[in-house]
Amino acid sequence: MREVRYHTPHGITVSRTTSKLPFKNGFGRFLRELDKTRGIYLSSGYEYPGRYSRWDIVSVRPPLELVSFQREVMFRPLNERGRAINRMLAEGDLNGELARIACPTLVIGCTHDKLRPPAVVQPLAQQIPGSEYMEINSGHFSAVQTPGLMAQAIHQYLCSVGF
Repeated sequence: MREVRYHTPHGITVSRTTSKLPFKNGFGRFLRELDKTRGIYLSSGYEYPGRYSRWDIVSVRPPLELVSFQREVMFRPLNERGRAINRMLAEGDLNGELARIACPTLVIGCTHDKLRPPAVVQPLAQQIPGSEYMEINSGHFSAVQTPGLMAQAIHQYLCSVGF
């Protein structure tokens, strides 16, 4: 993994890590699913020398549809998962439910996340039995800002739990 650091003219330190991940089957399976079900595939081949060359995001059978008109924004559930998410959003505080999670769980905190800093995220991970907490050098939108770091963290975790 190669890391590049530089400072902007206004004193912001930017760090970029390049890594290659073993995408054996790529997105083919997901793309075939998108022919049959609702979902989204976002891809950028935009080249910016020294920063990034490509990112891919795919979601098949999303739980929610985001609908907006003028200043109204609505999360419309598309399935039972979406209805559960809407209930969670409406109820607000789900801390009491975290102890009921009974599957392998990775909780990722991001060093530069101002909305949910690691000091907020790590205690949530401690409430989930057997969960693993990992912190990555990113911001709130880590999947977009540092997709390689996010993918690497998830891949590492999945390998550690036998996936």
